[in-house]
Amino acid sequence: MVTPRLRRALRGLSVLAVLWTLVVLITGGGVLDLGVARLSSRNPTNPALVALVSALLSWALAPSGRRLATFIAEWTDLARIAAGVVDRVARNSTTAPALAALAAAITVALGLLRGVPVAGGSDSYGYVSQAHLWATGTLVLPEPLMERLADLVPPHALVPLGYVLAPEGPAIVPMYPPGLPMLMAVFERAAGRDAVFLVVPLLGGVAVWATYLMGRRLAGPAVGASAAILLAASPPFLVQLMFAESDVPVAAWWALALALLMGGGSCAAGAAGLAVGAAILTRPNLVPLTIVPAAVLVLRAFRDRSSPAVRRVVAFAVAPTVACAVVAALNLYWYGSPVASGYGALDPLFGWVNLWPNLARYPRWLMQSHTPVIAFALAGPLVLARSSRPAPARRDATVIASMWLCFAAAVVASYLFYVPWDDWRYLRFLMPALPPLLVLTSVTIVAGSRRLPRPLLVVAPALAIGLVAWHGFVYAAGSGAFHSQVEMKYETMGEYVARHVPERAAILAAQHSGSVRHYSGRVTIRYDLIPPAALDPVIARLRGLGYQPYILLEPFEEEEFRQRFRDHSVAGALDWPPVARLHDSGVALYDLSDRLALLNLPPRQLWRDVVGRSS
Repeated sequence: MVTPRLRRALRGLSVLAVLWTLVVLITGGGVLDLGVARLSSRNPTNPALVALVSALLSWALAPSGRRLATFIAEWTDLARIAAGVVDRVARNSTTAPALAALAAAITVALGLLRGVPVAGGSDSYGYVSQAHLWATGTLVLPEPLMERLADLVPPHALVPLGYVLAPEGPAIVPMYPPGLPMLMAVFERAAGRDAVFLVVPLLGGVAVWATYLMGRRLAGPAVGASAAILLAASPPFLVQLMFAESDVPVAAWWALALALLMGGGSCAAGAAGLAVGAAILTRPNLVPLTIVPAAVLVLRAFRDRSSPAVRRVVAFAVAPTVACAVVAALNLYWYGSPVASGYGALDPLFGWVNLWPNLARYPRWLMQSHTPVIAFALAGPLVLARSSRPAPARRDATVIASMWLCFAAAVVASYLFYVPWDDWRYLRFLMPALPPLLVLTSVTIVAGSRRLPRPLLVVAPALAIGLVAWHGFVYAAGSGAFHSQVEMKYETMGEYVARHVPERAAILAAQHSGSVRHYSGRVTIRYDLIPPAALDPVIARLRGLGYQPYILLEPFEEEEFRQRFRDHSVAGALDWPPVARLHDSGVALYDLSDRLALLNLPPRQLWRDVVGRSS
């Protein structure tokens, strides 16, 4: 009796080792410090060897002469028991919503724990700083130095990344749409400036849960949970979850709108309209997408020919109409025209020449990041049309699935003529298309398993969804989605400037032109927009106005700075040590104080002095 029990123990150990191998492969392993003991597992080879050795020992301990038959029978029984457990769990009415809720909770936790709460670069600084403007009620920022330096530099040199010139007066206004900053401002007013970084992780959780609702209402809880898991593991979704940018929020609003539209009543339609209105405020260029959910309501109104159906259309239309009016009014206020935007003229951004590169890249990137399984979404309407549901429900589901494919196609079409990018992370533009595509993908996977034997009816689609989700998570992790802490350089250097640089200072910068303003409140000037021959006069003018000049550069910007100004300015050589350099990123802050005495000399005397010193 000991041998059968030992074989069962070995089989159990083998299964646990396989599961542990998968965990290490997916997460990269880690260290568990228990105080009295420290457990570490980072190499999947070790648990894989344990699984193999345990299985071989189980085979070796089987009765001689019928080892193979006994081995197969025992493992078949184990698989049947596991399939039965999975089947019972899957048929439990709380399993699917629990899995979806877990996926949403993990999404929020990843965003909060691994995200970058930093206003850096152009996008995140633009959104976070605009949120502060909304929170304080100041939507236009005066920039008096524009007039003081007007004869030396173009006005744009006083405009940091993420902002543009105001149509009137020496002032700057936000470049980006107001939807995300408006919501961030609510959080800032409620819980302080750092609370703005809660918005994207929370909306990431909303996106995952809304995707579950879409799938559940279209084809059942299993489809909803599968789609929620696939979205939570989607590489572009995970990458953008880490940053205070608008890609995840706009996807969340559209997913919520599509989910709410599947409910009945004017309240659901009105709530869907509010979600669409938020999506329009967040990314106005996608306003044509409103046609798709509106068409669903209009078709229902024509089919039902009833007053409630018409009221649903009206309830839906109110918020998107108001949102469009708000965007137009802000465009007029900020940019001088209701149809203008912070991105300027559209001609350089959109063009027929961009069609083929984008048409070649976006589908390829989708296949690579989500596996070719995502193409199953195209079969979703056909699968629903052939389901065993009653004819009216089958017809409605097929129409909705077809509309969702049109919605996804419209999202893709919105960016086919946009400037092409050579990085798969720009799938972030297509993020609103992911929830409907992943729901339809799940429809095809779950429906395709219904012809399988009962033990595989649940196991097969669960395994397929798990493998696709695992691929997405690993793909995102391999691309550095969870190692974005390098972005902390913006906050670190900005706070250094706030502590160690005089308040009356002017920082020449480009990449940090916005972030250093945000964290230090110091004036910034875009060095890349200063004419090469004007650098010394600009520095002299700043000194005359009582500003102490500094230069803040990324490593790649240092050589650009030298090439731009080396032949025109003493400071152009950057041949003195910086006052601060971040050891991990190389960002450097240069103080011009030790060069300022030279800048007071006449140009020819200055040149002779520099040549003499260098020789």
